[in-house]
Amino acid sequence: MTALWSLALLMGATLLAPGPNNLIVFHRSSQDSLRNVVMLVAGVQTGGVILIGFCWVGLSTFLLSYPAAMSVLKVLGLSYLVWVGMTLLRSSGQDAESTAAPVRYLGRFRFVEITVFQLLNPKAWLIMTSFMAGFADVSSSVSAAVLHAVVFWFVSGVTLMIWVGMGVSVRRFNRHPGVGRRIQRVTGGLLLVPASLGLLFVAYEAVASWP
Repeated sequence: MTALWSLALLMGATLLAPGPNNLIVFHRSSQDSLRNVVMLVAGVQTGGVILIGFCWVGLSTFLLSYPAAMSVLKVLGLSYLVWVGMTLLRSSGQDAESTAAPVRYLGRFRFVEITVFQLLNPKAWLIMTSFMAGFADVSSSVSAAVLHAVVFWFVSGVTLMIWVGMGVSVRRFNRHPGVGRRIQRVTGGLLLVPASLGLLFVAYEAVASWP
């Protein structure tokens, strides 16, 4: 029971920290309906559970053993974040109808898109691998993997709903175009800049590894 609480607390502290999932959830919560936001949260949770399953069958070990495969994963995940960040920055300078366009677009593919992103997120792979390796012998215990999945579903739901609450709390600022656009620019920048630097670092690693 002590190990279970330690796992839950460590997961909570890690998942609550600002990151791509939390920023996307925050932004969607500030503009979209609660029903659509709940679907977004469910997509993050579903992707995380799928990751735990992949870690249990040893796919994470494969990725960590082959740097080229991990590099491809990094490029795909970071490229998606660059696209989201650029979309938010571009729309922040347009009129209300244009600004709503990325919301409608992401709304149609919200659950699937965010679920797939979890599978392309190298940070998520590393976090899940660390959690499972540190708290259970997942190579021989199905019950341990299931327990991790249940704890993750509950803890991620709580932490994401905290970000949903923060997003909902700033909705009133959307009535003031200037403030709403600033929030959108900040969110886009927080996604775009780190992701762009990450892509540059991956490129540097690739060049440095050439014979």
